[in-house]
Amino acid sequence: MSNDIPGKFIGILIAFFLAVIVPFVNTTVSQEMLDRRSIIMDITNFIDEVVDSRQVTDAALRELNTNLASYGTSVDYTITHYRRTVNPDPVNPNNFYTNYVIVDESEPWQKGDRISVTVKSIGYSKTENIAQKLIGMFIPDLDRTLAARIR
Repeated sequence: MSNDIPGKFIGILIAFFLAVIVPFVNTTVSQEMLDRRSIIMDITNFIDEVVDSRQVTDAALRELNTNLASYGTSVDYTITHYRRTVNPDPVNPNNFYTNYVIVDESEPWQKGDRISVTVKSIGYSKTENIAQKLIGMFIPDLDRTLAARIR
C-alpha cells in the first residue's frame, strides 16, 4: 500500500492538468487569436475609410482607438502618410518614375498617396500572463503593417 501513494499523487496532478490547465490554455489561445484577427480587421476598416474619404478624421481615430481598447491585448499603432511624386526619367524623357516620400499627417491626402498603419502589441492580456506563468506558453507579439493606396 505504501507504494501506491506516489502513483495517486501523480494521478491527481495529471488529472488536474488535463481537467483545468489544458482547457484554460486552449481557451486563452483561441481568444488571443480571435482578438488579433479582430484588431487586424479594425485596422483594415480604418484604412478602407481613409482610402475612400481621403482624410483621417477625428471621428475615425476615436472609433479606431475605442475598438482597439476593447480587446485584452494592449496595442499601439503608427499611421504613415506617403506622398506620391512622379518624376521624369533623366535618361528617357518620354518615361516617368514614381516614388513615395513620407510627409506630415496634417497634409491633405491625394489620389495615389499611400497610407501605412503599423500595429504592435505593447502588453498582454491577464489570461495570457497566467497561461505563460503556468506552463510557459508564449504567443509571439503582434507586429503587422497594413498599407493601401488612396483612390
